[in-house]
Formats: sequence, structure tokens, C-alpha cells
Amino acid sequence: MDEVEALPGVHLLKERALWIPDISSVVIADVHLGYESELFEEPFYPRMQFGDVAERMEKLIGRYGPKRVIIDGDLKHEFSKTPYSEFSEVREFLDIMEGAEITLVRGNHDNFIARYLEKRGVEVTDSLELGRFFFIHGHKRVRIPENRVTIIGHEHPRITLRDSIGAKASFPCFLVSKNMIVLPAFSEIGGGTERLKGGGFLSPLLSSGNGDMGKIEIFAVSNRGVGYMGERADSI
Repeated sequence: MDEVEALPGVHLLKERALWIPDISSVVIADVHLGYESELFEEPFYPRMQFGDVAERMEKLIGRYGPKRVIIDGDLKHEFSKTPYSEFSEVREFLDIMEGAEITLVRGNHDNFIARYLEKRGVEVTDSLELGRFFFIHGHKRVRIPENRVTIIGHEHPRITLRDSIGAKASFPCFLVSKNMIVLPAFSEIGGGTERLKGGGFLSPLLSSGNGDMGKIEIFAVSNRGVGYMGERADSI
């Protein structure tokens, strides 16, 4: 399926995004623009990321016509600076969303970019409460409001599937509970962590139990759709 309504009014999309009609918002996280340029310094590394994320965002804007796009942290990749290649990709990516309100919920990689984003009319904030939803990147502990669905990135969750002869494939996935959603990385080459078999989490919101996810349902995504993978055996 191209999308799954995992919680009332919250649609998981095969583009590794959320569509929330009540607030007319498309939500993504962990785009990591500029990462490809860093990797391209290695020999024979093909440059494909920006075209991929741009194409998926164009599809999302065309299909849903959102009033708002929420980038839930890590729009860019480089910690210590904003090189020209990264700046150029940020500019082009924002152009795709022209006409929508854009909010960046600041992640741990989003340094040296706020002034440019504000000139473009992009809201930059450390957290966002909107309707019944609370958005935070997830890289640090915060007080989570009651009676909200908390939506985070940062974790880059993935799941690995194996067949009967031992072949395996890894897929980005959403983690969903009654009060929290963990987004997959929007970037194809953003990496990922296999955290779905009782292992630890990267986000202190999850590893500390502050998020109180309880039962976790896993939804894998590929270019063929969104698929339900069952529940994680243990709660946080």
C-alpha cells in the first residue's frame, strides 16, 4: 500500500513521510543534505541522493498540496560548517516546497543554517506543538507534553528481513505506538540502526523511557509501499 493510517488521522507514506490532514502537513526527518558531497570524495561513489529526495518531495507536494511541511530535524548534514554544495542543495530543496509554510524543528546537525532559513521565511524552532501533535528531533531529553502524539526523527530505524536460504535485505521503517511515532530517515543514504530486536536506542527519549512508547508496531517502507511487520517483542 502507498500509505497506511497507523493512528487516527496519521498516514505513513512510502516516501518515508507522514501526511496529517487535520493540520494539512507533510512531515519528514533526517534529510542530511550535503552528506552525498562528503561521501563523493571517496572514489567511485555515485551521486544520487539529492535527485532521490527532491523527486519524492515533488511527489508529496503534488499529491497532497500541504499548507505546511515540517522537517523534524537534520535538514543538513555537516556539523561544523555549511559548504557551498550543502547550501546549494538546501536552496533547491526549499524551492520545491514554494507556497507551503516550512518549519524546521532543529536537529543536532542543523548548525550554521538558521539565518539563511529565516531569510527564506522558514520557521526554525527547537520543538513544535501543533494541534494534538508534538514535534521534536529526538537527540536530547525534553519534557513531553501530556495528551499529545510525539513525533521524532534522529533514530533512522531499519529492519532486516531474511529468507529461508539466508538472503537478507534492510528497509527503513516507522516505529509507532499509541503516543509516539519514530520517522525513518528521508535520505536514502542516511544510514540506519537495527534497533528492533531488544537492542538499545540512539534517542534519549527512547532509551530513557521518557517517551513511554509501550507496545511498538513496525512498518517497513520501500518503493513498493508500506508493509506491517508486526510488534517489537519488548516495550521500552
